[in-house]
Amino acid sequence: MHGLAFSPGINFNAELFNAASFPMNLNLGATFNMTLISQLTGAIATEARAFSNAGHTSVNFFTPNINIFRDPRWGRGQETIGEDFFLAEQYAYAYVTGFQVGDDKRYIKAVASCKHYIAYDLERWNGTDRFHFNATISDQDIVETHLPPFEKCVRDAHVASIMCSLNAINGIPACADQFFLQTILR
Repeated sequence: MHGLAFSPGINFNAELFNAASFPMNLNLGATFNMTLISQLTGAIATEARAFSNAGHTSVNFFTPNINIFRDPRWGRGQETIGEDFFLAEQYAYAYVTGFQVGDDKRYIKAVASCKHYIAYDLERWNGTDRFHFNATISDQDIVETHLPPFEKCVRDAHVASIMCSLNAINGIPACADQFFLQTILR
């Protein structure tokens, strides 16, 4: 959420003992500055590649979280860009291209993974956790609100990876939903 600083899976030592820390995603979204976001994620990816080249982490990262966030009681809102799907689309594109595209366009600088596909923002609320939550969403809301950021991420930014949602959507676990994964995503 803040770059490599304090991230799980990063091995700091005397050689590589620190990493830059950046504002959380919600704050970055408030800037409405996609050039800044692309430059910032490029800097994070450069650090990530350096740590990876030294054997201190992999080159795959579960970022960005481009879910639409509507209810602050549910948790993890600070990881998202907010509730506006157009802003989330622009953010997804700027983030992924900044993170994955380096000086040599033939190679991915670091692997981004747009998450959580699709309709996820509940961690734990009112006795329900993310693994047992069923998001009941209309087809119109899915098409108009939840899918556009992922479409931008996949079709336009060419993200290297997608992480599916941890909850169910209209009764079907997101990671097992053939319609969302095969028909729409592919």
